[in-house]
Amino acid sequence: SEFGSIFGRVAPYMDTRSRLLKFKACLSGCCAGYVSSFFFDKRSDRYFSKDIHTLIHSIKAKIEKHGLIIVKADKGNSVVILYRSEYVTKMLDILSDRSKFKEVSEEHTLDRLRKFQSFLRYHHKKGVFSDFEYSDIFPTGTTIPTMYGLPKTHKPGVPL
Repeated sequence: SEFGSIFGRVAPYMDTRSRLLKFKACLSGCCAGYVSSFFFDKRSDRYFSKDIHTLIHSIKAKIEKHGLIIVKADKGNSVVILYRSEYVTKMLDILSDRSKFKEVSEEHTLDRLRKFQSFLRYHHKKGVFSDFEYSDIFPTGTTIPTMYGLPKTHKPGVPL
């Protein structure tokens, strides 16, 4: 594969095993992201033969039928298949810990973002920030955070 070829060409230049493993993990993550983009993109039909397309859809159907979820493991370059209900239960257990999480009645992230952007625009027009500083600190492409849990396969009970 192309990713294997890249790894093979870069590996000799890594000066420590630790850096080599980090590079391998990073490259593996990129590869997984690249492959998963084909799985979930409706326009991906043109990238696969009809046989592969049928196989992907049958796998996805089996995953849904059996109530499963596939998630990346916390450590190592592996994935874990869990029952969706088990995953949701574990995530709700984490979220129910009031010492770590607080329930809010409304989501204010985007309001705060807009106010901050407005603040920056106003002060940029007043000359407080140079064009370079303004473009450097102005937030763009902001998304509301998403919570997810990575299974810790190296611990008993596979906590998230």
